Amino acid sequence: MFHLDSGYTIDSAVGPVYDLTKWTGRGRIGMGIAVLTFGIGFLAAAAFVWDSSLFFEKPPAELKDAVADMNDAWRTHTVAMKSGVGVAALLGVLCLLGASTLFSDAFRDDYFFRAGPQGLWLRLPNGFSWQHLGLVSKPLELELNWSDIANIEVTQTKQFGSLSRNAGNICADMTLRTRSDQTYVLPLDGLEAAAYLIHERLTEARQGGQRQGAGQENVAAAIGDGSWRTP
Repeated sequence: MFHLDSGYTIDSAVGPVYDLTKWTGRGRIGMGIAVLTFGIGFLAAAAFVWDSSLFFEKPPAELKDAVADMNDAWRTHTVAMKSGVGVAALLGVLCLLGASTLFSDAFRDDYFFRAGPQGLWLRLPNGFSWQHLGLVSKPLELELNWSDIANIEVTQTKQFGSLSRNAGNICADMTLRTRSDQTYVLPLDGLEAAAYLIHERLTEARQGGQRQGAGQENVAAAIGDGSWRTP
């Protein structure tokens, strides 16, 4: 069980909070390399189909027939070939943007996941920031009292059998619903603790608030224990 240490409290709008887990970008580096590889592959394929002379003046013997067929297709199916090149180029650009986002997330130190007796304070990536041309993530920061939260559910996709419980966050998400009918779905990938541990630590933080003051007596009961599940 995770125990909160008041010696490491951080002041926030919801009172003192504690780091329940740390942000780590190690997994994002590997994903970024994979996505970058796909992006370069899509762009190279688009460029080759558009104009094979960009790669060689005279195709080697093993590619001669393929290049001839491709040139014939340009003459007979020009619109379809242009469409295919456009789709491949678009996928390549999107992959490069995704790789840039993953690499930038990997080395950021301004993401955190904190909670305390009175509430929750977190800042996590939440999709592309188109304001920055999709090159970085758009962060979502929430500071909510427990009394403002209606329900918290942590879900981790089970991909590796029983090992997934202890293999970190594999496509893990946290769905948070407020009493004002707002719903936030936050990916937990990139946090050190596994999804079920994050849920346990959130529960402990809430229960700590319930024990510390009469004003918190009904908070945990109103939110419930939440849930952690692997569909």
